[in-house]
Amino acid sequence: MEHFKHSEEEVKEEDVVDESYTPKYTIPTDLPSTLVELHLTSTRISNIEHLEHLTRLKKLVLRQNTITALDGLSSLTTLEYLDVYDNKLTTLEPLEKMSKLAWVSSNLTFQPECVTFLPFRYLDMSFNNLKDHLSPISYLTSLSELYLIHNHIHTKGVEAVDWKALARLSILELGDNKIRQISALSSLHSTLTSLWLGKNKIEKVEGISHLQGLQRLSIQNNRLTSFAGVEGLTNLEELYLSHNGAKAADGVESLTALTTLDLSHNFIASLLPLSTLKNLDEVWASFNPFESTDVLQPLKHLPKLTVLYLEGSPLQTEADKGRLGYRVSVLSSLPDLSYIDADPVTDGERGMVPKGDPSLQQ
Repeated sequence: MEHFKHSEEEVKEEDVVDESYTPKYTIPTDLPSTLVELHLTSTRISNIEHLEHLTRLKKLVLRQNTITALDGLSSLTTLEYLDVYDNKLTTLEPLEKMSKLAWVSSNLTFQPECVTFLPFRYLDMSFNNLKDHLSPISYLTSLSELYLIHNHIHTKGVEAVDWKALARLSILELGDNKIRQISALSSLHSTLTSLWLGKNKIEKVEGISHLQGLQRLSIQNNRLTSFAGVEGLTNLEELYLSHNGAKAADGVESLTALTTLDLSHNFIASLLPLSTLKNLDEVWASFNPFESTDVLQPLKHLPKLTVLYLEGSPLQTEADKGRLGYRVSVLSSLPDLSYIDADPVTDGERGMVPKGDPSLQQ
């Protein structure tokens, strides 16, 4: 079993209990107080209870159950990792109540802007029924990774979180929600390295230009008609922009650290903005209206390019000589490719490239 890397101590096998995939209906009452990890995935549990004595617990996995609230965590003051993926959570109010209780018990005046409650570093609440009362997340100031995929979060839910309080956040996943605007993310810290916003209703990239530590950004399957707003993210290594409505790739030309760029399923007719991206290894540009190999000219001097997807474009579907002719014509322009679409380039295909093709001459 692979264990979560806790902040301080090594995890011994006897400090881990995994009773996943065995119907329990309730958390066992006889768990040893020395537990550091507890795994109860798919055990038909509906309430978080019977954990009061687990004062050393650092990792709690309750995936695929029917839990509706995060009650029952107040005694777990060492908990760093909580996974409640695929449950029935509708509210985070217990987090807020427990935060206030922690301050009262310390004889301190409650100050939301200063709260450091449960030392969560990892929190996965994906595939639940959370809506827009997300402000209790602001109290989890030790968070490094936060996953909120496939809930019912709107723009006001994003606005409800004090992102400035999450100074250690490095990964944020908000995919598959109902978010239209992301300007509230302007208070995120530059410690963020990965931001996933796919499958929302976002029309404009805004509020993230200050995220100079960002290495991975996904805004796939949204309503973008332009990629303006990404140009300042010069440390990006992976950028995913597929399934939008952009007619040009303008905005990516300054992102010279990019190794992977996904432009698939847009309306882009030119790849000229890519000509400056010397670190590109993979370009995914399927299902765009490319009609001839002329579109590949800007890619000829990208020394690291090995993977290119063009399937679904007129260049691929209307090739005069069928699939083989299409692949050979692409190779004639870009002879160093290792993959065209999902298939590796073969020696036979390389052998069919015309030797005197001027595109192969320096």
